[in-house]
Amino acid sequence: MPRVVLLLSEAAHGEASLRSVARLLAEVPGLIRESLLSALGRKNASKGRLPGWLRLASQPCLVSISPVMDLRQVVDVSLPALGESAPEEFRHRTLFPELRPDPRDTGFEVLIDLLHRLEQNHVPVADLSANVLSRLVRLRPWLEGESAIAGIELQSPRRSRHALMSPALAKFAQELLDARPTEAAVQVVGWLERLEIDEGRFGIATDRGERIWCYWDHPRLSLLHWLWDCRVRVTGQGEFRADGRLRRVSVTELIPTHPQSHRMFEDVAAANLDQ
Repeated sequence: MPRVVLLLSEAAHGEASLRSVARLLAEVPGLIRESLLSALGRKNASKGRLPGWLRLASQPCLVSISPVMDLRQVVDVSLPALGESAPEEFRHRTLFPELRPDPRDTGFEVLIDLLHRLEQNHVPVADLSANVLSRLVRLRPWLEGESAIAGIELQSPRRSRHALMSPALAKFAQELLDARPTEAAVQVVGWLERLEIDEGRFGIATDRGERIWCYWDHPRLSLLHWLWDCRVRVTGQGEFRADGRLRRVSVTELIPTHPQSHRMFEDVAAANLDQ
């Protein structure tokens, strides 16, 4: 059974301790949710209404709370296995099953795995959701200074190692969040879905559900209607929002991903522009 162990400080007593415990436990579902989205490659899918499977997979049910002993308070929780809570996500086979969570795990184990990788600095900043980092940063006021909580240990019988959410980890998350680039070279693949020639831009819908404006100062922009609803690969300079989401791309190259579409577009460009 998954277990949350609150490591209490010497200052833990009375209502202040209970309030801190309640506040920290309220953050666990959000951390599990963002860890699941990140593990499934949907870094920004938590915007808007949550799908039912995600609510089910990320909401631990309280089983028991033990009395405080030796400045440790144990909270036992239960969650459904991912294969049960999110059957649609695991119904289709994948060429790289090792890159997806184990359907026998719960969201709790996915969070533990992410925290282990973060502790070891094995997660590329570009692969980390800003939402995950922001959730960890939100723990800092409840873990630092004279807080009643010194740390949060996550335990699972399906994992040999525990994961620790400590002040040091929350501080490291803040450093990673601050280090996220506001601009960087990017490559985006998605479906062409909007075209505004007067504004010098077109829209792309990515596989992650993102919709991104791409600005292209090139004569071929006027021919993009030939690629309507086609899949394209865009390379350029990306501009990011404060939460880490890609806001827009200044395009340097656009290539249809399907060879037939690519040949067709080159022929159209040659006939209309390269005379």
